[in-house]
Amino acid sequence: MRRAHTLLAALAALASLTSLATPARAAFDPALKWKSLESKHFRVTFYTGLDDVARRVADLAEAAHDTLAPPLGWAPEDKTEILINDTPDSANGSATALPYNAVRLNVTAPDDLSPLGDVDDWLLALITHEYTHVLHLDNMTGLPVLVNRVIGKTLAPNQVQPRWIQEGTAVYFESTRTSGG
Repeated sequence: MRRAHTLLAALAALASLTSLATPARAAFDPALKWKSLESKHFRVTFYTGLDDVARRVADLAEAAHDTLAPPLGWAPEDKTEILINDTPDSANGSATALPYNAVRLNVTAPDDLSPLGDVDDWLLALITHEYTHVLHLDNMTGLPVLVNRVIGKTLAPNQVQPRWIQEGTAVYFESTRTSGG
């Protein structure tokens, strides 16, 4: 009897936790019309109304690639995906190398309290920072390359480095290549 009560309590707790999850469909307005544009090293995905921003992002990303790839000694084999969005209240971004190289940019202009508000070109600083993450995290040789070719891109050894190394690398290159950092 006690085991049944424990199991019932565990199931009730699990059921209540699932109610806290945000449905994927709530991430973006389903009425948005999405498009993509491609450059030599990037595919920029955006919704209608952000066309000019998307072109500028593609141009700045190409410039960032040209200045970052040589000192980091790495250029991805495939195009890096960039998703731009202006619905959040603040400028920010994120980057990953798994399962593919991707950068997400919140292209809302930074407010006065944001560190991005103190740079000459906040969008260039943001792209430089996030693309540094991509180049750093995607850089791999040897066994990880073989594993990823066999089972798909699931392993990026630099992604398990301490956060201070990952962020320090991005801030260093952002600082030396832009007025930010």
